Amino acid sequence: MNAIRLTRKPVVLVTSRVRIPPSALRFWVIGLRLKFSFTALAVLFSIIGIALLQILAMMAKPGAVSLNHIEDHEGETVVVDGVVCEYYFTERGETVIKLAGSGVIVPVVVETGRLDMSTGDRLEATGKIVKINNGFELQVARASLIKKTGTVVGKTIALETINAWKGEYIQTRGVVSDLEEKDFFVKARVFDPLSRYEVDWYIYEIDQRISIGSEVNFTTFIDGSRDEVSLQTYMIESISLEGFWESKELGIRRAFESLSSNRREFMFFPVNITGYVLYQPNPIFPSITLSDRVETGGRTLKVSVTDGSNISGMDRRDLVKVRGRLTENEKTFGLEMTSFFIELIEKAPTENINIDQIQESPYLYRDAKTGLKGFVGGMPDRKNIYGDLNITLTGYFILNESGHQVLRLGVNEQGIGIMGELESIFNTSSEKSIQIEIGGKLRFISETLSYVYEVSEISI
Repeated sequence: MNAIRLTRKPVVLVTSRVRIPPSALRFWVIGLRLKFSFTALAVLFSIIGIALLQILAMMAKPGAVSLNHIEDHEGETVVVDGVVCEYYFTERGETVIKLAGSGVIVPVVVETGRLDMSTGDRLEATGKIVKINNGFELQVARASLIKKTGTVVGKTIALETINAWKGEYIQTRGVVSDLEEKDFFVKARVFDPLSRYEVDWYIYEIDQRISIGSEVNFTTFIDGSRDEVSLQTYMIESISLEGFWESKELGIRRAFESLSSNRREFMFFPVNITGYVLYQPNPIFPSITLSDRVETGGRTLKVSVTDGSNISGMDRRDLVKVRGRLTENEKTFGLEMTSFFIELIEKAPTENINIDQIQESPYLYRDAKTGLKGFVGGMPDRKNIYGDLNITLTGYFILNESGHQVLRLGVNEQGIGIMGELESIFNTSSEKSIQIEIGGKLRFISETLSYVYEVSEISI
């Protein structure tokens, strides 16, 4: 059987070269050029269209206006930026925000919607500027036109540097050194314990947590529109209590030594000072003078009290403790104290005095309850001075039985001392002088520039 042998022949592809005519090639190139030209034009016009849309969008977007220039854009829709220093809600459902910035505070009224915000938040608001009775406000149609851009909380500014931040809303801290509650706000003083810088602080919401000595951290508006810079806080939410400075026990003499040595280590800190009341307190003039000695000749300190009722019921020589802040009188260069709390430690007994003491220092015993011994004379014969207290006693105290007149005495029929003109004035002699003991108060008569002893009890 014969075998069949297969052989594999290679396949050869034969291509023929096609010749393109020059005229066809020229038209083909021109077509390509036209195609690319139309594409480029389309891209160019697209870019120009986008740019025009951006320009139109920028022209339609409200412009940014500084808060201190809004009066120049009345009736316009603008964008403002500021920090929230106060906000509240009206019965009509509006949200009123007070934005601070550029040295002013501007009300922003949001007609619909509620915002999640806090004092110290920095906001950007878009609205229309409208003139109101006492200035201008920004009226915002809805809450979505306001966005939060930041916050001042956490950026604490030292009190001593606030002059560089006038008109701004910042966060700071200090210690309350003085406090006075008004009808609708609180006027306080706050100081920096390190630099000893002190400034007025107005709080426009009553906060019972704050007292003198409170260490506070708060956000506030720095008002630089007056001669002296002050701080203004509108909501108690902006205030946090960090601690309390306990009062230091201090003697009057040590306080003066601190002042004379220029250390002034107690000038801003609340202190407790104990002393004796030198002059009889008068609630009409809410101040007392303390002495470190019960008798005259000691170191004295004038103390102003915030409430005159605090000293009602106190008498000369009472031992008291006052809590407050020491200050230096710029005119006299002396030391004074502003007290916000007075405590009676020990009540003084009735002080027995004599004519010599009254002659030497009558102002010392003015209005104070005292006991007095002396001689009285020059009494009319028609008056009985030996019976009970239903007498009329008119005359002079005398220093001795020689008849020297030193002090006018007036007593009415009920035994109560009277002030004013006496019935008559008499000279007396030893034969007519009578020694008596009386209790009462020494009064000063401004009309006659003289002292009268107002008697409350008498014994002959």
